[in-house]
Amino acid sequence: PSTEDYDGYSLFHNIAYRTIDGGLTWDSAVNAFPAQLYADAAIPSDLKFLNKDIGYIVGALGSIYKTIDGGITWVQQTNIPSNISTIRLESIAIVDANIAYAVGWEGTVIKTTDGGATWINANNGLPTLFNNFYKVLMYDANQGMVFASGSVYTTRDGGITWTPYYAPVSEFMFAACFAPMAPCVPETVCKK
Repeated sequence: PSTEDYDGYSLFHNIAYRTIDGGLTWDSAVNAFPAQLYADAAIPSDLKFLNKDIGYIVGALGSIYKTIDGGITWVQQTNIPSNISTIRLESIAIVDANIAYAVGWEGTVIKTTDGGATWINANNGLPTLFNNFYKVLMYDANQGMVFASGSVYTTRDGGITWTPYYAPVSEFMFAACFAPMAPCVPETVCKK
């Protein structure tokens, strides 16, 4: 797509900024963004979009906000497990219009399978004490990874069970992505 067709968002100083010209200019979405995000100190930490319409922001105090109109309006997700109302959420992965996973401190992994109407815990078997997850990657609805300080866990059943995965680092992992294995075509067959 041309840069004129590109819409995007960025978080800076707890404000969501939007571009509709490929990043040439950025406008603050503060007027469209819920005031309670600032009043409640629910400082945002991650922002993801599935497409030009559907996106999520996660942050402190177990806060999750969703937009279905490209960020013009944001709605706080209120049906989250009560045990995460004081937890900082660090990362979100959107699988499709219905399924998303969010992770955070104290071993928190939650997911929705109904577009955010309800969120459930999906951290079976994961250590919670001193285990903060900083990144979640989901390849599809069932297969994914969560990253903590020197630890990585994988699931193949949508978070019902998690398995430790060898990670050659002992520091925090804040960024990760799936990459196709050469010479795989199409790449969706080759990511495992």
